[in-house]
Amino acid sequence: MAVQGKINSEEFDVLDEEIKIQKKISERLKEAKQPLEVVFKWKAPERFFEKKTTRWFVIVSGIALVCVILSALTNNFILIFAIICLVLVVYSLYTIPPKTIEHQLTNKGIYTLNTLYPWKNMSYFWVSVRSGQYILNIEYRNKTTDNYYQRMLLIVPANEYKYVASYIAEKIDYLGPEHVSKGILTTFTEGSYISLQEIVAKDKK
Repeated sequence: MAVQGKINSEEFDVLDEEIKIQKKISERLKEAKQPLEVVFKWKAPERFFEKKTTRWFVIVSGIALVCVILSALTNNFILIFAIICLVLVVYSLYTIPPKTIEHQLTNKGIYTLNTLYPWKNMSYFWVSVRSGQYILNIEYRNKTTDNYYQRMLLIVPANEYKYVASYIAEKIDYLGPEHVSKGILTTFTEGSYISLQEIVAKDKK
């Protein structure tokens, strides 16, 4: 009798799992049949932009010049070419303001730059802040069959990022702090990590 009870318990567990899977499939099919609806939209710069001072450019140029001289002494012309290209890219990024574009949250995914990125193609996301600008970091795949993920970076206004992040958190997982690098270089390039608790917490009046 004990063995039979154990078997029945295992069968019930398997049946319960199958029911959950069928419910998920049913919900996805129902969602797929729904028309595209825009839940929220916002406008923001297409990329991170922080205006630098003349002193900053002088320091960067000085470092680049030293690297070029050292490369010339070792006849490393490929490195010289790479340094010059890098300096030009940095100069363009920090002197040419980005365009303002519109992003849309929809019931089926995120629509930006004339492309809809479905929720099913996204794995997880997190929010970071750098120089007062809030950034959505989203890991996604162009196709569900792709083995690798790409990262999408979207700027969100300070007064709207909590709503946007809270809605996305209902669709995909929010990456925990233990999985986000907190090194000096990462913090400099991506900004400081913001926990989900801080986002969903209500502001105290």
